[in-house]
This record gives sequence, C-alpha cells and structure tokens, in this order.
Amino acid sequence: MSVNIGTGAKISKIRLEKQASTSGSPGEGYGWLQNINGGVHFVDEDGTLHGPFIDLSVIIPNQAGSTLAAGGQVVWESDLIFRVSAAFYFINGTFYTSVEQTVTLDAADVTNPRIDVIALDDTGTVVKITGEPNATPSKPDIDPASQLELTFVLVPTSASTPEGIETTDLYLENAGTPGEWAATDSGATIDTASISNPRTGTYCIELTNAANGNWFLLTAASPISLANQESLVLQIRSKAAWANQKSLRLSFRNAGVVQGSFITVDEGLFGFSSAITGSYQQVAIPLSQFNIPGASTVDQLLVEVRGSGGNIGAYFDDIIIQGGTTIIVQAGISKTEADARYLRQANNLNDLADKPTARTNLNVEYTTIDIIIDGGGSVITTGLKGSGKIDFACELVSNEVVSVDNTSGSIVIDLWKSSYADLPADVGNSITAAAKPTISSGTKSQDTTLTGWTKTINAGDYLFWNIDSVTDLILVTLALKVRRT
Repeated sequence: MSVNIGTGAKISKIRLEKQASTSGSPGEGYGWLQNINGGVHFVDEDGTLHGPFIDLSVIIPNQAGSTLAAGGQVVWESDLIFRVSAAFYFINGTFYTSVEQTVTLDAADVTNPRIDVIALDDTGTVVKITGEPNATPSKPDIDPASQLELTFVLVPTSASTPEGIETTDLYLENAGTPGEWAATDSGATIDTASISNPRTGTYCIELTNAANGNWFLLTAASPISLANQESLVLQIRSKAAWANQKSLRLSFRNAGVVQGSFITVDEGLFGFSSAITGSYQQVAIPLSQFNIPGASTVDQLLVEVRGSGGNIGAYFDDIIIQGGTTIIVQAGISKTEADARYLRQANNLNDLADKPTARTNLNVEYTTIDIIIDGGGSVITTGLKGSGKIDFACELVSNEVVSVDNTSGSIVIDLWKSSYADLPADVGNSITAAAKPTISSGTKSQDTTLTGWTKTINAGDYLFWNIDSVTDLILVTLALKVRRT
C-alpha cells in the first residue's frame, strides 16, 4: 500500500493512492495514519478503521527549493529565550518535520550590538547562528544546503532582552481588565477559571466535552489596533485526540462584529496536533492571516468549537498578542543601506531607484492574499461574505480555490473592487468578467490567465467577495496571487 502526503492546508492529512487488493482494504480517499497497539492503521475521513498494514510506503510530492509549509513560528518568551512551534518544512526539496523547541541566544556583547538568526536544520532541530558584534551589525549567513531561516533578532549592547518587543496579555491568570482581557464562555462545558493543569500560574481555560458551537470570549477594556502586531499566540493542551471533523474557529471582533476573516486551528495547522496530550503546544498565528483592515480596531477574541463528531477536551493558557520583533536599525546606518540589508525592513521600497528590481532581488515582488470563506460547520450560503483593504498597489496574477476540509462540491465566487472614497454606498463593480473563481463538482481549481479580469489594484482599494452559488462546500480558501507594482 502507498499513501501520498499532500501539500494542502492540512499537512497531517494524507491521500491513499492504492493498496493491495486484500479483503477489508479501503478504497482511494483521504484520511490519517494511526499507530494502534504497534500496528499501522488507516483511518478514513468518516472514522472507519482499516488495518493493520504491512509493506507500507509513503510518497511525498516533489517540492523545489526551501520553504516553511506550516508551523515554525518564533515567539519571544523571556530574557534571550525564544520558543519555536512544531513545523513542517522543505530544505532543497526534501520534506522535514520538527517538534516544538526553545532556543537561547548567547549573552549580549558589552561593546557592540549584533544580529542573530534563528533557523531549522535538516535534523529537525532549531538552531541559532550568532552574528558578529559591530557598530553596524550584519545578519550572518545560513547554510542553504542544510538550514531554513525563520527569523533574525537584534541583540543590543549589554542587553538581557531583544529590543522593541511588545506583548499584550489576553489571558494569563483570568485577572480580567485592565491587566488582561475579561473571559466569558458559553456555559457548563467551558471553565475560564479552571485550576486543572495550568501551563503557568494558577488558572487556565478548560474545555470538557465541548461540542459544536461552544465558545469562550476574551474582551478588552477598550479597542486596540493590531496594525503593528505580528502574532496571536495560544498555548493549548489537548485531553485526547479530536474527531477528524472537529476544529477551532478564531475571530477578532469589535463590539461583536467580526473584523477580517475567520481562522481555523485543526490537525496539522500551525504545527498543532490534538494527539499530543501530555503537554501544552504553542500555536502562533500570524495576524496577517486574519486580513483585518489596517484602520480597524478590535476588542474581542472569540474561540469556537466547530464541526461534528465526538466532543473535545482541552486546556488553554498564556494567550497573548506579540509584536515588535522586526529588526530595529541602529544609528549610523542609512535607510538605503538598511533596505538593501534587511529583508524584513524592505517591504516599502519607494525610496529606491529601481523598485521592481529591488523587489525581485529581495523576493518580495509576489505575495498571496488568502480569503477564507467559512460556513461555520454548515454549507456556505450565497451573498456578500466579506471585504478587505489592500494597502499596496499590485496586479492580480492568478487564483486558486480549495475546499479546505476536502469536501467535494461546487462554488462560484465574484470579486468586486471599490476605492475608499466610494464607500460605503458603492462596493464597486465585478473585476472577474466571465472567469469567476469556480470549483465545479470537485475540491479545487486554479486559474493562471484571469481572462477579462480587471487586474490592477490601487493602494487603499477594498476587495469584496460575493458567493454567487454554492453546493455542499463548508470551508473554502480563495488564494489570490499578486505582483507588487
């Protein structure tokens, strides 16, 4: 029997390509491998168990280059200690995994600052590459044959902590506002002041036999902006492996109104595995994935249990928002030098003479805008589903539509564009002509030509997405590839 590890959103979900024609063997489809009493079994999406199997081979699709597939988010903890989420990644086309780990940077130099790199290597280990102290430090090189860079950190002179990191506490000790956000919940299955198994301190949030629609809500004393923040970080400890259909849905809100998009936390997403039950796992979600318009503020985080199947149990603790990990450029180095040297400072290249060439050289010419369309456990309904502001000028290049949970069905999505000046009365006209993003009786589609599309997007334009028609699909991602102009 052979199985295929997919490159879609659920890294842990695999496809059964073929198997020996023995009695009781499953047909082709998607599911999970599970070790039961020392034997390898295949679990269908409907929960049917097959096996144990022998003569098992695993096929990993070809992947060129080095890239982070899921997880691998770096979060500062204290002093010069950073925690890196479990990760799925490629180095020169070879697939690797790593468990959650911490790394401690070397003590600061007493005379000059330095830049350190945090990376993953081809043994599944988080490594640090310590830079040379200098009045104008440079980032050290990684070994591209065996290492994948995750981030780099400025260690100031004689400092015990990195510079410029800002943390907002959402839930630590159920202290409520103003020190934290106030915690409320949907009822008996959730305890926001549990003393069972906190990660730190005395209290945690405990889910016991939580069903679809159960939730807990964290509310701030007043709205805040997430524009300069980078990650939402949750520590989660599972009580037992979740049913295949179960997941968490997260959303930021302002006075109850969703801002941006929903985010799903599920098996394999952000490095999380519900099968790990003996310890907390770091789930760090880039805030950019929520697609919150830059001018919006939020005062609530809602965490919901979604999906059918068995109810779940889990603990949540040390929920924070973290920002300020971008390198702080030291005095004595010009902005032109900084833009050329530091990739994370080079997203705005308007002061460079040859902007297109600079974007190409720095690998920031292309980016992807992900739009998540979530039916909340039910079939997606038609009509206007959301909007988002695009803060940079760009040209649309291609689109992909994917059924995230591999449900087969059909959907037709229209996109509208409007300038800020024309809002709210006018949400714009369709930009997709007759080539609307579409899945027809399947699980995915791709369009690299965009025939007839209005491809130009100006900085500050708003995109709106409308569901023209849909059948059976519950959770869909529309990925728009754009080229910065």
